[in-house]
Amino acid sequence: MQTTFMELTLSPVYRHAQRVLSQWIDARHAAARREAFRTRAAVAQLGPADRHRLARWLAWIVSAERCRGSRRLDERLRQLDASLHALMRTTLATLPPMSPADVVRLAVEPPVSADTAPRMTSVSATR
Repeated sequence: MQTTFMELTLSPVYRHAQRVLSQWIDARHAAARREAFRTRAAVAQLGPADRHRLARWLAWIVSAERCRGSRRLDERLRQLDASLHALMRTTLATLPPMSPADVVRLAVEPPVSADTAPRMTSVSATR
């Protein structure tokens, strides 16, 4: 079957770094300190393109966190990896602003973690 769109493929190194970083983000203080070394090692293996993808992913997370009135992740990222933090901040400045409706929705909804089950939508995945 031929498709009319290009499938995004993410490198295994990027997927590993994103998985380790999301575990670090979700971890409590003591566990986060233990995971920091593993996270730094995973991020250090990224190439420039994957590093930029990861920074953009982090920028969206930090943007959503700011709508909830917190800047905790921004500070934690700075302590984890200063260069990744700087790239994330540069990317954050290029993101489109959130709509007022998104800000209200984010303020009401609980944060989503890596362990949160995905919500089903009305769109069927099996067409």
